[in-house]
Amino acid sequence: MPVITVVAAPHDRVGELLVAVADGVADALALGHGDVIVTLVPSGPSATSGSTGAASVSRWPIVTIHGSDRGSAKMNAARASAEAAVRDWSRENDVECEGVWTQWLTPLPE
Repeated sequence: MPVITVVAAPHDRVGELLVAVADGVADALALGHGDVIVTLVPSGPSATSGSTGAASVSRWPIVTIHGSDRGSAKMNAARASAEAAVRDWSRENDVECEGVWTQWLTPLPE
């Protein structure tokens, strides 16, 4: 069961984002209802190197998928689906999104 964290600025419709990411990853991995969990980690201001101050909100959502190794093709498809969900939601809700960082983390070997 993949567990996903989405680091993004709080928004009134963020629940829709979490569902879109969960459904997109579930579809990419051929999983059923309830097989993917997504949690929001609210972000605050962000700054870039060389800037004179922080932006009021981050424009770079981060999606981290925590799960077992499912092979490169499936993991890449899940990451791409999560990114597309974030970009689509951002566009639909007029949320500035400069890019989406996605990664898949597998458990460390024991």
